[in-house]
Amino acid sequence: MQFYYFVYLFLGYGIYTYDNKFFKYEGEWKNGQKHGHGKLILGDGSFYEGEFQNGEITGHGYKYFANTSNTYSGQLYMGELQGQGVMKYHNGDIYQGQWNHNKREGHGVFRQVDGSVYQGYYYNHKRHGEGTQIYKTDAVGVTVMINQTCFSNGDRYDGDWVNDKRQGHGEARLSEGTVYDGQWRNDHYHGHGTMVHSSGVTYEGLWVSGYPAKMATKLVIKSLTSPYELIQGQSFDIEVTLVDDEGEITEESSKKEQESSKTESDQQKLENSEVVTSSDDKSSAKTKKLGDEKSSPPGMYITLDSVLVVNCLH
Repeated sequence: MQFYYFVYLFLGYGIYTYDNKFFKYEGEWKNGQKHGHGKLILGDGSFYEGEFQNGEITGHGYKYFANTSNTYSGQLYMGELQGQGVMKYHNGDIYQGQWNHNKREGHGVFRQVDGSVYQGYYYNHKRHGEGTQIYKTDAVGVTVMINQTCFSNGDRYDGDWVNDKRQGHGEARLSEGTVYDGQWRNDHYHGHGTMVHSSGVTYEGLWVSGYPAKMATKLVIKSLTSPYELIQGQSFDIEVTLVDDEGEITEESSKKEQESSKTESDQQKLENSEVVTSSDDKSSAKTKKLGDEKSSPPGMYITLDSVLVVNCLH
């Protein structure tokens, strides 16, 4: 009688509890091995349900990890996550893509609960190869600082990755409008690249560890006519040039701005800022308020006699 029970257990469907009591299997058998559809239950609450081949977890199945509450649905080979699958993490993050020996490897999409999304290639569980990362924040008004670059809601990077860091060629588009396109190394702008700042200023040239190889230290603001009056409520044109400590123009392009003249509070800030005259032109920048000249219209104005040089903040 016991002999027939043994044959039934190992040739069809049956339940088997291992000697150590930690494992329990219920499902199909073939030639004395787990084969077909079955469920392997572990003593800590983890379990696998899916396909078995010749005694091994191989094929498509569902796996629950009790120690992390993560779940996996997809392909497995010899008990390992292998092939295409979806991992749902306990915090709400989801990875859908290729796996190799229990690690994210190949092409995949990783969606985090804060809205961040990476789509691209992985190697050894890290972003590696070509990929796109869209950055989000955990809270309103909070930005993520990665080396010299601030990433916040909607910022995007398209390009190369090496060991989870941006390296090679890539383009970063920040939500406030700044765009960098060029070489990267170890998550820094590094090598030849072009940045078009949201203000309109462009720098094209060599970058070293996140900074231009040749840094501008002063803004030279030049009026298109001399003298030039800036009157509240009216637009005006200026030319901005970036120079270094030696007075040489850096590779950032000059820019013509058209703006409204300042309010009284902004005017007061300008009067308190550090303003120096160009070494090539001794004329100084003048600021006036309403009442300085009786013929002035309501408001205030600035007269630029020629060139205004403003020290840049570092």
